[in-house]
Amino acid sequence: MEITGRFHRQPRKAKKWMLALLSLAIISFGFSGINSVLAVSPFIQHTGEVTIGDIQGVADSWVIWDEDEDVYKMWFTHPKTDVSPSQVSSLITGIDLQAVLDALEAQDVEALLDHISNLNAEELYNMLADSATVIGYATSSDGITWNVIDPEVLTAEDEHDLQNVANPCVIKDGNDYHMWYTRSTTDYTLAVLEEKLPDLASENDEEVVTAILDLIAGNRTVIDYATSNDGESWSEPTPAVLSGDTVNNVAAPCVLKVGDGDYRMWFSNVSTGITQEDIEYLVENKDTVTTEYLWDLQEDVTGSIGYATSIDGESWDNIDRNVFSGGTGALNAVAAPCVVYNGTDYEMWYTYGVTALTREDIDAIIDELSEIDLDPLIALMEDEDYDGLLEDLRTIIDDEIPETKTRLEGTATRIGYASSADGTSGWETDNTYGLTGTSNTPWDSVACPCVIERDGVYQMWFTKGIEELTSQNLVDLWQGNISTIGYASSSAMVAETETRIAVDGDGVVVIEAVINRIKDGVTGETVTDFGGITGYRISIEVEPLGGVELVDVRGVAPFGVPDLSDKEEFEFWCYEAETPLQPDNSVVAKIVLRLTGDAVTPYDVNIKFDSIIAGEPAGLIIPEEEENSHNFLRGDANNDGIVDIFDAMYIAQYTVDLREIEELNILNAASVMQDGVIGDKIDIFDAMYIAQYTVDLRDTYFE
Repeated sequence: MEITGRFHRQPRKAKKWMLALLSLAIISFGFSGINSVLAVSPFIQHTGEVTIGDIQGVADSWVIWDEDEDVYKMWFTHPKTDVSPSQVSSLITGIDLQAVLDALEAQDVEALLDHISNLNAEELYNMLADSATVIGYATSSDGITWNVIDPEVLTAEDEHDLQNVANPCVIKDGNDYHMWYTRSTTDYTLAVLEEKLPDLASENDEEVVTAILDLIAGNRTVIDYATSNDGESWSEPTPAVLSGDTVNNVAAPCVLKVGDGDYRMWFSNVSTGITQEDIEYLVENKDTVTTEYLWDLQEDVTGSIGYATSIDGESWDNIDRNVFSGGTGALNAVAAPCVVYNGTDYEMWYTYGVTALTREDIDAIIDELSEIDLDPLIALMEDEDYDGLLEDLRTIIDDEIPETKTRLEGTATRIGYASSADGTSGWETDNTYGLTGTSNTPWDSVACPCVIERDGVYQMWFTKGIEELTSQNLVDLWQGNISTIGYASSSAMVAETETRIAVDGDGVVVIEAVINRIKDGVTGETVTDFGGITGYRISIEVEPLGGVELVDVRGVAPFGVPDLSDKEEFEFWCYEAETPLQPDNSVVAKIVLRLTGDAVTPYDVNIKFDSIIAGEPAGLIIPEEEENSHNFLRGDANNDGIVDIFDAMYIAQYTVDLREIEELNILNAASVMQDGVIGDKIDIFDAMYIAQYTVDLRDTYFE
């Protein structure tokens, strides 16, 4: 069949694009789920990690400030089971991703269809069940460090193994909590998969079309509703209080109740624009359909923000599926709204995408990715060989995908901002008040904002990626060592801090953590109208790992002794000051570090305030302007980068007052001969140990 006009025949490219779409459809199916006027100031991102217990893969979060309990409360989405490397390898081998990529490279439609028909339905079903998402619940006193109360406060019904719940939105009305959330309607049984998968590769076009339509119809998203009297135990959900139709899906609700009025909901609405006729055409002409036609199909997709109202939270009326959009086309979609009413206007933060990708870019990316040999990676994942995996990933990222990385620069999701007088029309956008990643790449994207306003200050939690595409970052992300939730605030305040090495009253060498002042981040002027500092959290990073020990942290009034329960992780905090502190070059903690490494390995130590907590509004995080760094080498008293007899001489002279303390790196000096559990002091024995080391009477560890 010859296609003419708009559908001018280009067989070679058409096959590649058809293969790409079919492959992406298979992979998407395999990972099916839900992907997911006040003087507002630009947001400043918090530089530390937001920690949510040991939960991995948190995809989105919803936060409220509970004034009755003076605590932040978060509901969040995550996979119900942690995915191990061996499970990922099973997933890749289960769909035989290498075969998909080989078919793409060879542009062999028949091979791909044969591959689909041979997929193991039971393995695919189990993979989908294992990757389903649930909603968890956590609390926090500072909005940064979260205590997980229950990782599964809300799940899909037991009989629906493949359904996901996600995108929670919670409001507290009086003493009751109300949650609206997204649920996938996936209700495939193993028997259905065993029937439909072979049909996708059938030589009968009608069977293929029917299979595709059945799978689409069984995998939509709706919005459910539940209530609770404590935020943890939820009532039997009311299903599908808002749903779509044959071409529309709804998700990611945001609900407000302004005063004693009705409930108002903003939600994501995706209209594919793809009809049964489109699918029939694609199946019938899979070998001849042009890239232009396929590109036009994505341009028919509309991702918009919808709106509805309700008097009870269950029955929704006045539904408008497009009160705000970025235009047609999948690349112009907007989603995941969060709306705040400031007493005059409705302010909305939302996810949107930016890209300069063309069809030619996608062709080049597919070609390059098709050349990657996945078999060695799969073997390393099955063996859980992290060292080997890191090395192979490093080779792929550094050497094998330069074209992909270059062409993807400038493609990312961001958080936008718009305001409206009535919440439905006349939206004015100003992304100055949104948020972007640092590198403008897909892996450094930000999305799914949750914003609250307290006493004129806005706080945002959002989903984030990794700043740099490296093998180590990917493995850390996979293992849960990098948080996928970020925090930012619109406060113009920043904290000017420093850390300085000193000798405490009992002679022990300490590092003083100091807050010099709170200042306006724009003008630099000192700020005092924040109710003082009521708490802090500090973390210490050491590179390379090992060689430094956190011995103790000494409390300083008004904060007292900090909590050291995460001492082994080099973290400590104090959240309850006796009285709020107006900082003026104020020491808030004295850190007792000990160098335990050898005399030839230097260590970089970064000390940062993960959170500095303001008194007004209570719990507001003031970001640190710049973290503080030190370089230590055990025994290098004169700080010249080498341990020799001159270091012994400096220490000896210091002990008899022939040198001032400022002339020494006193932690390097004090850590030579270690003085027990209270910390280390500088004395003549440190000089003696170094002198003995220089003539080989002691080893590099001064033993």
